[in-house]
Amino acid sequence: MSNNPFIVRQATPDDVSFLFSSWLKSFRDAASVKGVPSGLYYPCQHAVIEAILQRKCCTALIACDPEDPSQIFGYVVAEYVTDGLVIHFTYTKFNMRNLGIAKALVTTLVVPTIKFVQFSHRTRAVDTLDSKLSAAGFVFNPFSR
Repeated sequence: MSNNPFIVRQATPDDVSFLFSSWLKSFRDAASVKGVPSGLYYPCQHAVIEAILQRKCCTALIACDPEDPSQIFGYVVAEYVTDGLVIHFTYTKFNMRNLGIAKALVTTLVVPTIKFVQFSHRTRAVDTLDSKLSAAGFVFNPFSR
C-alpha cells in the first residue's frame, strides 16, 4: 500500500478547465514571458496549450484525492516522441507542494525505453530545481512545444 496522500489517474474532459487556468496563471511569471502584455500572453499561450493537449501522443496525468478524484492536487502534461519524452508542464497546488506529487507524476512517465527527457516550459519553480533536473539528464528545450 502506498504512503502517498494522493492517487494518479488519467486526465478527463472535466479536468481541462483546471489545466488551462493553472497553466496560464503559473506560467505567467516565467522569465520567458516577462514583459509580454496580458492581451497577447493569454490568447497566445492558450493556443499553445490547446495545440499540445490535442496531440494524439499527449498524455495528462492527474494527482488527486483518493476519496474525491475531482479534487486535483497536481498534474503533468507530456508526450512521448521518438526515443524520448517531452514534459510540457508540471503543476502542484501550492499547499500540496513537497509531498512528492510532481516527482511521482514524472516518474510514472519516465519508462526504461526512453533515451532522453526534455521540458518545454520553464517556470520560476523549475529554476529552483535546475541542478536536480540537470543531474537527472533533463534538458530544457522551448522548441519542443
